[in-house]
Amino acid sequence: MHSNLSTHSAKDRQPRPKLSHNSHPSQFSLARQRCVAEDATEHPRGHMRTTLRAIAAATGFFALALQYWLEIHLPRGPGLIASTVNFFSYFTILANSAAALAMLMPLIGRFLLRPSVRTAIAGYLIVVAIAYLMFLRHVGDDRGLERIADQLMHYAMPVLFVIDWIAFVPKGRVPWTMIGTSLIPPLAYGI
Repeated sequence: MHSNLSTHSAKDRQPRPKLSHNSHPSQFSLARQRCVAEDATEHPRGHMRTTLRAIAAATGFFALALQYWLEIHLPRGPGLIASTVNFFSYFTILANSAAALAMLMPLIGRFLLRPSVRTAIAGYLIVVAIAYLMFLRHVGDDRGLERIADQLMHYAMPVLFVIDWIAFVPKGRVPWTMIGTSLIPPLAYGI
């Protein structure tokens, strides 16, 4: 069953008229005015989406790079390979990697643009934020760069991704069951 959460459905939008060289000049003029008006109202939203996604991708990749750099430069650390394995063993790292790629990949591919994929990633990040807020924020004594990396991955990226999901992902194509399905990986990871 699909939800009807979208405020703009395909039924609300009328297709742009197809005009040929035989079209009446007044038809062309009205159609052109309507298309220009549609573009004017859609362009700022598209610009906002691109800007938000660029900021979120940069934030995510910066946080991941910073956390990795901190991981491999631990005093008396286990070495590069073991540090790398340890780095990718955290669900926070996996979820933030997926989110950063999802924010960047629309420029490259379509898979991460799918509403169901973006809904799952939003679910992952919500779990990351809630788990950190409830259980992990007072564990350890993060300061300086460690604190910045933690704040970006546990608070900033979830908020940025959920804002993107709320504002730009068409919800009418996502089945309600996707909410429960998207929680399976973090729950399985936690077991």
